[in-house]
Amino acid sequence: SNQCAPSFSPLGELNTHLPPWLRFDGQYQGRWEDGFSGKQFAPGSQDVYFVNRIRVGLTVRPADWLRFHVEGQDIRAFDKRPSRTSGFYDLLDVRQAYMEVGDAEKGSVAVKAGRQIFYWGEGRLVADSRWSMPGRSFDAVRVTLRHGGYRLDAFAASIVQIIPATNTGFSTPRLGNNIHGLYGGIEKLVPKAVIEPYVFWRIGASVTGEDKGKGDLNFKSYGFRWNGKLPDGFDYAIEIVAERGKVADSDFNAWAGHWVVGRTWKSPWQPRFFVEYN
Repeated sequence: SNQCAPSFSPLGELNTHLPPWLRFDGQYQGRWEDGFSGKQFAPGSQDVYFVNRIRVGLTVRPADWLRFHVEGQDIRAFDKRPSRTSGFYDLLDVRQAYMEVGDAEKGSVAVKAGRQIFYWGEGRLVADSRWSMPGRSFDAVRVTLRHGGYRLDAFAASIVQIIPATNTGFSTPRLGNNIHGLYGGIEKLVPKAVIEPYVFWRIGASVTGEDKGKGDLNFKSYGFRWNGKLPDGFDYAIEIVAERGKVADSDFNAWAGHWVVGRTWKSPWQPRFFVEYN
């Protein structure tokens, strides 16, 4: 037989003994890092540490159209200098805590409210930070509409700010650092392709412009992402975005682009070669 042995998961085993409306999930990650050595050429200025992260989640689904989810995490770095920074510490915090009415991934209409994770497109502008240990979550309301190959998400959010020195178990919303957006999806306009137009509106308070003046941050990002497949194993992806607005009294004007073309060969290993420009 070529069948692989089933993988064992402690929480997965626990879930087999629970009613179908109750599920646990979790993960552990440890990372050893040699942060730096020889800072300012001083002897012994070496920062070697071990980062430890535990996440445990609970999902309660009393009905097919209703779901509650909460996820806690504990992150700490051993022998880190300086000892406490938001990139390496988040003690007994609530990473997610939301209610979802409908199904945001498959349903026609859904509403998700509370602390949640965003990952729009390939995560270039608004997303959970998968490299940093604490990650990034948002206190938000998200509405999803889907019909006939078309999708639209609308959301209003405040980024969660982790302050390790005063962390009491629930990081507070950062109401002066907000982002709102519309993110679309069109599946049938081009064969074997998905086009995702979007608009993000970023607003914030008490920022400093290039002229050192104080003021508010207010700018919008307009863009689209286009991924598709071509005959003979070829694929392509495009993303272009422009941003306009103000940082205090300073004008904000920027753009970015991503282009890639690849081909996957039909062979046992299925190698893919690609050319990418950013």
